[in-house]
Amino acid sequence: MDGKAIRDKVILALDVENKDIAEKYLKLLEDKLSVIKIGSYLYTQEGPDIVKRVHDHGMKVFLDLKFHDIPHTVAKTARIVTSLGVYMFTIHTSGGKEMMRACKESVLKSAEELGVVPPKIVGVTVLSSIDDKILKKELKIGKKRRSYVKILSAFAFYSGLDGVVASGEEIKNIKKILNKDFLLVVPGIRPSWFIEADDQKKALTPKEALALGADYLVIGRPVLKSPDPRHEMDRVYEEILHIK
Repeated sequence: MDGKAIRDKVILALDVENKDIAEKYLKLLEDKLSVIKIGSYLYTQEGPDIVKRVHDHGMKVFLDLKFHDIPHTVAKTARIVTSLGVYMFTIHTSGGKEMMRACKESVLKSAEELGVVPPKIVGVTVLSSIDDKILKKELKIGKKRRSYVKILSAFAFYSGLDGVVASGEEIKNIKKILNKDFLLVVPGIRPSWFIEADDQKKALTPKEALALGADYLVIGRPVLKSPDPRHEMDRVYEEILHIK
């Protein structure tokens, strides 16, 4: 795996408060990264301008807004997202097959009309904060989390989505049942040297995630909290390069 391939696999979660802080990291890391994740917190604060700012620095945008609405509304929203020129964005698979298909059709049609590359669509299955107990007692879903994630991932695949967001415990199961080209985006990546008491139990190191079959690694806190983010990114890439 060469340096360019590594850069394309690592996504920085730019979960910061405003455009000024975002701009600081974009300037600092524009030669270290290919893709930046923009979540609802920063996007709600700054709007579409934050997407343009990332593009101005020569990087691509993974827009993580987790759209979930009736098919018609999501299709119209997908058209706007496509016009922003983002690389990838998220929708909730629990919106159903019709919603996912409408989203995909809208993206393909819009991209053709605009003459742009269609963004990849990845589905969010079950949020990491929802466990078996919540599924059963609050949401009244008679499935274990792992089984339910597998079902929703299959729905996403057969509805034309490009992939799903998956935790460490879900990667292997999804890869077993779906096409190898179906993308797995794994959040909460923690380098081997970065351990905090409040880390998610499902967090993986880059080595663990890639070994399981991850296609994209999303990393945020280890870089954003570092006094030297550039050095931290180099350490992440070095760890990946030494994976056998």
